[in-house]
Amino acid sequence: MYEAREAILSRVASAAVIDLDHFLQATVTEVGKMMGVDRCDIMIFSRGGELRITHEFRADNGDGQPPSFLETIPVDINRLQDGFDIFNTHVIEDTSAEHLPEVIRTVAEAVGAKSSLLVPMVFQYEPVGIIGLHHCRQRYHWIEDERNFVRSLAQQIAIGYRYTKIYTERSRRRE
Repeated sequence: MYEAREAILSRVASAAVIDLDHFLQATVTEVGKMMGVDRCDIMIFSRGGELRITHEFRADNGDGQPPSFLETIPVDINRLQDGFDIFNTHVIEDTSAEHLPEVIRTVAEAVGAKSSLLVPMVFQYEPVGIIGLHHCRQRYHWIEDERNFVRSLAQQIAIGYRYTKIYTERSRRRE
């Protein structure tokens, strides 16, 4: 499993990414399968004050849960930081726990999660989004190795995302 994780990180880190949608969808699909989760998604902070689920892997499309792809969760970044640290990993082994911030409850409800691992994607101290891994059938204990892997991956995704956005914007300006 360690070798597979390193291979994914190596491919993500070295990829010359131009097709951002393909890159992000391939990432959630491969990570979701490798980690054995029911759902893996990427949620991007939009300028309009929303957290949008832009890419999603579902292990079983017939699991009774509606697709969350392109679902939006209204968030106020400034208010969000009061109850939810967008710069740190959130390990939620029981999404029904009473002490959870509202945004975590909303994400858990949107994807039908019983346990989630939410890792921020941050580029130069600017939050880009969150990669979420979710177990929907039962609660799950996230081990440190899994947390570290997803943190490393999230960092590479944030870099790829920002550089691809910059490249795309410059290409449009040239045209």
